[in-house]
Amino acid sequence: MVITDSNAKVSYTTLPTIRGNSLQINQLLQNLVGNAIKFQSSKSPEIEIAANEFTDHWLFSVSDNGIGIDQKHQEQIFNIFNGYTRQEYEVTGIELSICKKNCKRHGKTIWVESEPGQGATFYFTISQN
Repeated sequence: MVITDSNAKVSYTTLPTIRGNSLQINQLLQNLVGNAIKFQSSKSPEIEIAANEFTDHWLFSVSDNGIGIDQKHQEQIFNIFNGYTRQEYEVTGIELSICKKNCKRHGKTIWVESEPGQGATFYFTISQN
């Protein structure tokens, strides 16, 4: 298992029960956690998953202590075969494009906030209806 092999620590707050396609939601979370492990810094990966309730949606966050993402690449990372490369990593954009597609299927969106060397926090929203 990737989490065990990488010595990753995954923590989470109380997460809600949501309506939606469970396969797609699971895939969304697996891809975000998998990417956090794949793009780890020299430290063991630490990943935190949280959710906050709003009137018509849930706001989820998946934060890590990885290598981070330069702001100029933060939009294109969600596009498949986006041309974004880092010498030490194979970056295809497949996982994040699937995340974007799954969020759109549930009526909401996904984005990232990050700085190089400071980890990343991916946010996504899921409708409550």
